[in-house]
Amino acid sequence: MVTYEFGEQRGRIWLAQNAEVMRQETDALWQTRQILPLDEIQWEQARSLYGSRQRGDLWQNFSRRWQGLPSQGVEQARRTLHLDERPTALLAANVIGDSLTLDARYSPRT
Repeated sequence: MVTYEFGEQRGRIWLAQNAEVMRQETDALWQTRQILPLDEIQWEQARSLYGSRQRGDLWQNFSRRWQGLPSQGVEQARRTLHLDERPTALLAANVIGDSLTLDARYSPRT
């Protein structure tokens, strides 16, 4: 059995063999790569991707913006929404990747 899903990168799809692709089972990959440190190029790619997400920009061949505006920070959000200092949680419903949570169970790694 092969399952597939269209991801956020142009011209690419996700494939899984004998598994549900949206579960993104990466245990075997982590077992292989967990002891290998990132090189400077990989670190720069991670920083660049993270920065683009903070700014609301597209990155490389990604076709989806995860947000429409740059991050404003918690204090600006509190002022805009007239919130006090109590803890606040955002529950975003029906977002991309919802199917990742289907039948999800918390399973801490040891």
